[in-house]
Amino acid sequence: MRRLALDDRLRALVEEPVADSDEGRRTAVRHQLARQLLDDPVVYIDRLGREARAYFINQRGTMAARLCDATGLTPESRAEGLALVDDAGELTDVAMPAEGTEAHATLLVADFLARGCRQLRPNRPAVMQELAAPVRMADVVEFLREAKVRFGKYWRKSARAAGAEAELAETALQRLEKLQLVERCTDAIAPPPALARFTLGEAEVRSPNVERAVALFAGEGLELT
Repeated sequence: MRRLALDDRLRALVEEPVADSDEGRRTAVRHQLARQLLDDPVVYIDRLGREARAYFINQRGTMAARLCDATGLTPESRAEGLALVDDAGELTDVAMPAEGTEAHATLLVADFLARGCRQLRPNRPAVMQELAAPVRMADVVEFLREAKVRFGKYWRKSARAAGAEAELAETALQRLEKLQLVERCTDAIAPPPALARFTLGEAEVRSPNVERAVALFAGEGLELT
């Protein structure tokens, strides 16, 4: 008997047989899409294969309703795809928005990239934006250097040091990348359409005492520590 290589053995553990029929193939596609919707932050229509795309376009409303009924997630359907949102923040280890200097910087960078996308196509709604022309890491670093002038007094001390904005920019982009809210290729950074949901309003900074401050963004409270 031929001994299977490790990769073949691992593949056999997760491989699911597909019945050689139209219904069998539809079932396999439905299971694949359900897993993507539950595992990934967002599913984009244009990144699906031909068969999966056709099924998704016709059935995404029904799929979203069933999955959300079973999990308590909230569907967010846009022209480009679908996300099942975890309002309680219990299913991710990268929350957004969240507390802390890195989380605040991430939210600021998300807004910076999303606004750049809108400026390229000002006459189209946010959900219809195409990928913006990519920006560079140096642009993000420079943006955070300028943001530090306004918000740095609420950041931890090490993030206010000269040159710290480079490390802060890398951390912010890594967080956004894990959430599939930016795409990076070498030094180029491009925001997918889902990033538009994190565009901020004008910030109002209130200081109730000298110890703590709360920055309010578009109705969302973000406590900086």
